[in-house]
Amino acid sequence: MSNPRLQRRGAFCSRRCSSMIQGYIASAGLPFPPLVYAITIAIEVGAGALLLAGLWTRQAAWILAAFTVGAAFIFHHALGDPNQFVHFAKNLAIAGGLLHIAAVGGGAFSLDAYTPEGRRAAA
Repeated sequence: MSNPRLQRRGAFCSRRCSSMIQGYIASAGLPFPPLVYAITIAIEVGAGALLLAGLWTRQAAWILAAFTVGAAFIFHHALGDPNQFVHFAKNLAIAGGLLHIAAVGGGAFSLDAYTPEGRRAAA
């Protein structure tokens, strides 16, 4: 059984968070915040799911690394502020880890290993 009060509260929180994030996107000077927000969700969820599943691992890691570096330069460019500098460095560290995954691939236990390209690379 689901509680209707919790459902209403969850819908309110998701709408409120969505509008707050779109406001942050607009404050960074990006055009069309709802479109940018939708593209962001598609990239993060889509490429993240591919990375988690180990399917097209290298391509997903490249996409996420480029997205993370772009987010660092767009949203955390005020490097004089210590908080912004920490977030900038965090994004670059995440991108470095993603580039490592892009370089070495998903490994033997990923779904990439079961594709024809993965079998060719192992042979």
